[in-house]
Amino acid sequence: MVYMKLKRLLKITVFACLLFSVVSCQNDSPEEVMYSKTSMEQQTEQKLQCLYEMYKDKPIQSLFNTTRATREVLNGECVIGAIQYCGNHFNENISKNEIVRYFGDKVQRDRNGNITGIALNTSDWDAALNNWFTATYPYSQAYLINEIANGKIACCRLGSDRSHAVVLLGVDADAGKFIYYDPVLGGENNKAAFTEIYDPRIITKK
Repeated sequence: MVYMKLKRLLKITVFACLLFSVVSCQNDSPEEVMYSKTSMEQQTEQKLQCLYEMYKDKPIQSLFNTTRATREVLNGECVIGAIQYCGNHFNENISKNEIVRYFGDKVQRDRNGNITGIALNTSDWDAALNNWFTATYPYSQAYLINEIANGKIACCRLGSDRSHAVVLLGVDADAGKFIYYDPVLGGENNKAAFTEIYDPRIITKK
């Protein structure tokens, strides 16, 4: 009789422990997740602050407004694709024909009439973007990084030869790079060093 009572008491104790364990896990889990999320957000913010400090005195890299500074944007499709992507971002449909008509004789073609590039200097680039959007010149690298990290987008020319147009979408704080959309290669998770960015313009709806 005593044995049966002890056995029953043991079962109740085990059940109570299991119940406490489950309830405890259910209560603690959201807090742990929230703490983890908060901790990660704080780490990202700290890394961004370091980037701002590092680049606060770095000027924006641009071409000069001269004929000699004109660079052909190879393929030409990247400029067209970048403008169309920004248009889609603001729910605006901008056709390829409209863009080609705008650039006129700046569009380079082969003997078969296929577009091979678009010759643009800084003024041409700025005027084109402002034709469809409000394109703002960022006054420093740190300002550009901050705006893109906070949800803005920007069109820029990529690489030392300035021959490729892309759209900046975000900042990878861990890698210290911009995340961008590539109109030719595709994808929205391409990455480029801050030093590879030329002629950026922060794009907002007109």
